[in-house]
Amino acid sequence: APFGLDPKHHPGTKSLAKTTTMGAILNTGLNAILIPKFGIQGAVIATVISNISVWAVRMFKARSYIKLRISIYRDIFSYLLILIQCIVGLLPNHMYFVQLLIIVILIMLYRNDIIRIYHFFVRRLKALKVK
Repeated sequence: APFGLDPKHHPGTKSLAKTTTMGAILNTGLNAILIPKFGIQGAVIATVISNISVWAVRMFKARSYIKLRISIYRDIFSYLLILIQCIVGLLPNHMYFVQLLIIVILIMLYRNDIIRIYHFFVRRLKALKVK
């Protein structure tokens, strides 16, 4: 098994399978409803809704196993910014300044996480050089 993980014995495997199945069923149903009315945009909307549903169920379930340090409001705000960026990108003039501004805002929102990840990799590289 990769990384020493055997999916048959991991307690979360059934939960992952259930949420994946739930997301697939939801996506299929929404596709049947939305594609005839909205075309490819309907498929995109269905996929986004089903992925958010799977994420929400998994997040709720994961909180029963571990303490997660997340800011749900920051994440929702970030997803809204990304949605706005996607919509702006579809406009004829693309509004590159607005897209750049959104990227800067996202970097500022996650700056502490970015710094923490950077330091993690710097420590790893230093540890490799010492050996």
